[in-house]
Amino acid sequence: MPENDLINVRYRADLAKELTSNRVERPGSMNGYNKNDIKRFRKLLDLGSRTAVIVGHTPLDPFASVWTDAGTIRSHHIVYSGHNQGPSIFTQSTGKMIQVSYPYEPLIKLINKIR
Repeated sequence: MPENDLINVRYRADLAKELTSNRVERPGSMNGYNKNDIKRFRKLLDLGSRTAVIVGHTPLDPFASVWTDAGTIRSHHIVYSGHNQGPSIFTQSTGKMIQVSYPYEPLIKLINKIR
């Protein structure tokens, strides 16, 4: 069952590596994962080929927080919620993934000063 694979990922070295070590392949680089790796990942979890794979990792550029169909991989989305302009998330409505970005809150400066 896929949920158990994620909960017990420490017992699945193959899956743990996929989840924690890889980044999407970039042009001119031999490192990173690609479309075939996403297909294999979905298969490891017994998911359909159209199941959205949403990952969080380092930004692909300094300006955005969300990249849809990242790496030209359909239904593969990257979210970077540490952007200094505010975090972004995905939500689902009527079967579609919708990007939501929240503005940077001035209170963060105050919160960071609290000891």
